[in-house]
Parts: sequence; structure tokens; C-alpha cells
Amino acid sequence: MTHLASSRHKFSKSICLLSRADLKRRWQCGSHAFFQRAETDGLLIACRYSRTVGYRWTDVWNFEGGQPEPEFFDAYHADLITPHDLALMCPLQPKTLMLKATGGEIPHRRVGRFIRFVPLEATKWLESWS
Repeated sequence: MTHLASSRHKFSKSICLLSRADLKRRWQCGSHAFFQRAETDGLLIACRYSRTVGYRWTDVWNFEGGQPEPEFFDAYHADLITPHDLALMCPLQPKTLMLKATGGEIPHRRVGRFIRFVPLEATKWLESWS
């Protein structure tokens, strides 16, 4: 189980919000300016619970490109991997993986200008590819 899936943070059990630190770890990118632009543009919606600000999973998934199918909800809670991480699992270069992802050959998520992969989907793609 990943850090994000197991943590409940400071919120009640019925409310699971992700902090900016959680999202930076999930995406392996992000800065204050990145979050500020995304919130200002209405792409990422921050929620306030008590004095803490966080993000709902549904809003995070919408920001990344859409909601997962119900059977993939658990898989989509995992931290995403970079093209470099995926390249370590196969004989392709990160640049080739990014081209294949933007061409629609590999399922991916987009975080701003960055391409990230859901580990389960990447593994399934590798199994079908080899």
C-alpha cells in the first residue's frame, strides 16, 4: 500500500484530502507557483477543512486527465511514475516513452506539462508489449 493510500492525515475518516506535499510526492514535481497557477486557472480545486487546505481525489484525477474506471480506483491511488522510472523497467528511452504516451500507445496521466504513468497501467502495457 502506498503512502497516499494508507494516510488519513489530520482529517476525519469521512474526508480524505491530499496536501500539496502528498501531491508533490505523487507526481514527483510541483512548486508553490505550479499549484497557484493551477488553482487560479480553476484546474485544481483546493478545499478547506478546518484550518487545513487539501485536495479531493476526484479533483486530483480530473486535473490529471479524468476519473479512473471504478475497478481501477485502488490502482489510481498509487504514486505515479515518471518516464525515467518506466524506462528502467523496459528497453526504451524516456523520450521514446513520452512520444508513445502522447501518441496514445501508452496509457498516461498529464500533470501540467509532465507525463506520468499509473504503475498498474504501465505494468499491463509492458506485459502486452513484450
